[in-house]
Amino acid sequence: MKHCLIKAIIVVGIISCMGTACRHNATVVNNDEKLLPLDSTGRWLAVDKNYGTPQYGKVFSAAFQQQLKNNEPDSTILLLLAYGHTCDYLEAYDSTYLYTALSFYQHYQNKVQAPYLHELEYYISSLYGNNYKTDSSNYWAEKVVTAPADGYRQKQIKALALFVQAYNSQVLLQYVDAEHKYLASLKLAEEIGDLYTESSVYITMSTLYEQSYSYNDEAGVLDKGIAAAKQLKDSHFVFIGYTYYISLKKYLGDTLGALRFTDSLNSIYFATRPSDISSIQWFNLYNAYKYIMLKRQDSAQYFIQQYIYNSKQGSQGRTYPNIMDYKTAVLSVMFANSFGTSLQNPDKLDTIIALKKKNDKDLWFVAGIQSWLSDYYFKRHDYEKAFRYQSDWIATFRRLMDFEKRGQFFELDKKYESEKKDKQLLQHENAIAAKQHTIWILLTSLIILVLSIIIYYLLQRKNKLDEQKKRSHIYTQQLLAKTEEERKRIASDLHDSIGNELISLKNQPWEE
Repeated sequence: MKHCLIKAIIVVGIISCMGTACRHNATVVNNDEKLLPLDSTGRWLAVDKNYGTPQYGKVFSAAFQQQLKNNEPDSTILLLLAYGHTCDYLEAYDSTYLYTALSFYQHYQNKVQAPYLHELEYYISSLYGNNYKTDSSNYWAEKVVTAPADGYRQKQIKALALFVQAYNSQVLLQYVDAEHKYLASLKLAEEIGDLYTESSVYITMSTLYEQSYSYNDEAGVLDKGIAAAKQLKDSHFVFIGYTYYISLKKYLGDTLGALRFTDSLNSIYFATRPSDISSIQWFNLYNAYKYIMLKRQDSAQYFIQQYIYNSKQGSQGRTYPNIMDYKTAVLSVMFANSFGTSLQNPDKLDTIIALKKKNDKDLWFVAGIQSWLSDYYFKRHDYEKAFRYQSDWIATFRRLMDFEKRGQFFELDKKYESEKKDKQLLQHENAIAAKQHTIWILLTSLIILVLSIIIYYLLQRKNKLDEQKKRSHIYTQQLLAKTEEERKRIASDLHDSIGNELISLKNQPWEE
């Protein structure tokens, strides 16, 4: 039953950490082609610390209206992008910004550069996602995903839009689709060397595997996310990765591992002294857990009080669901059971349980609280309440088994997809091998054919030369024979002629 409460801590932590990991990489400070060419007003609007100040809305409105009057839609949309970046970074749902962005989009979508327009579409999708309107969020993200992406910034925005779609699928418990989109986002981020998005996706993807009970995969992507964050020398991402690893170690029952990562978390915290409320809350939360496990009551109580105090600080401009009471409830029940103290406001726990029961994603939280409350009242011999919480826990746990089966189906789907890809790869390799074999046969046949033609040609040429040589020899013999015959004829003619001349001379009278 302790695992239920440990699982609850993980689940309630997903909402707050996930947004932080996703938001951290979206930067719009002017720097080469990667980022936006903002003016001084745009750069001021893009700083998240300025978002909560009273003049933020006034500065934006004045600059926005002035740019519209100047009929400069490209400059105007840059102000919207700076504003949208800040909302995205803070995971804030800002209805004023959404209305302004949608109105501008409707009237000027054909008058601004396509890259700026797609980035605005991303921020609109992110804003809807912050308000848990997944259908609208996916609609606007799809515009970005299906658009051509050339250049660093456009591909980065497309990767982030895929990231938004992946998280929306995860919220809807569509694990296979979520994994595919996370991987698509990673592929694009790796293509452009965007380590910020890689870290965000890997770390957030770990929550998908946590939800689907794929703990080996969860540890694997956390290792990659933390490694990318360390390569960036980004202590913030490393800090977030360690918080997720602590949750994983706790759920797996590896208390020593959880404490070891808590010590690593503390090292980063004291080295960097983060000022954001989220990091401070996680620092106090996990140290409270650490000292509860170590049975050090004073230290545990101190960090619980610090956690509650920092939780009340909050940040202006953020309107995401308040989960602080849920975590405080978890800590209070763990503390009471570990040290035998009385629960503060136990009726409030029933209110929280009733509220969390409405959302299937929060059932681990409900089961954990019910389990620990059953133990709490059993130790105090209040068997009626102990039995009620135990019965409620059994009912909740049965519902959880349906989700575990869904997670198992996800694992089967992954294995099936993997085997299918392996089979397709094998078929592809066999087809390539068959083609190569055919090519070699054709090539060998061609070589044999060419050699045969060459040999035939050479033989024919030899025969022709032999025939010419034979004819030449016969001609020579005939020529010699004719020459000899002519010589004999000439000799005979000369002989006869000379003989006649001699006879004629002999018979001629000689004069004295």
